[in-house]
Amino acid sequence: GAPARAAELLGRARATADADPTPLSALVRLDLVIAQGDAALAQGDARGAHAAYLEALQVEPRRAALHAKVAATHRSIGSLDAAIASYERALALGAGADVLRAAVDTAIAAGDPAHQARWAQDLLTVAPDDPRAIVARAAAMAAEQPAAARALFAIGAERDDVDAHLGLARLDLAGEPA
Repeated sequence: GAPARAAELLGRARATADADPTPLSALVRLDLVIAQGDAALAQGDARGAHAAYLEALQVEPRRAALHAKVAATHRSIGSLDAAIASYERALALGAGADVLRAAVDTAIAAGDPAHQARWAQDLLTVAPDDPRAIVARAAAMAAEQPAAARALFAIGAERDDVDAHLGLARLDLAGEPA
């Protein structure tokens, strides 16, 4: 398919770029390594994507987008704690709202109340009606403030958020009054 063809072409381009010692070629090589990671991830090769992104991070360790790509790779294989750590780095380096939204989704999937609360608050600051942020906020509050969590989950459920429905069901099963 297309990702396999892209990987093949990127491999050829990289071989050519690796043979060129000029500074411009170094920049091209970095872009090629990142693209190789993207192609590997598109092919379902999380290990290959991870290796490529880590290689790119050796050159540009402060690039937020690379840390976000590492986080997405970890998430794709279910390594949610590692994904959260990588999202922490990406956000600390100034990643934008799209990365923050992906971090919120990961915190929800991980059931991590501390990150749900913090990242939901950050996302609500830039997108006050974001349903995923509302659901993350509700999930973070569910244990200590079930009535407030229920109200927020209800908002998410009105927007047909699966995790909002799940949160409401969990509250019902825990015997929290509606």
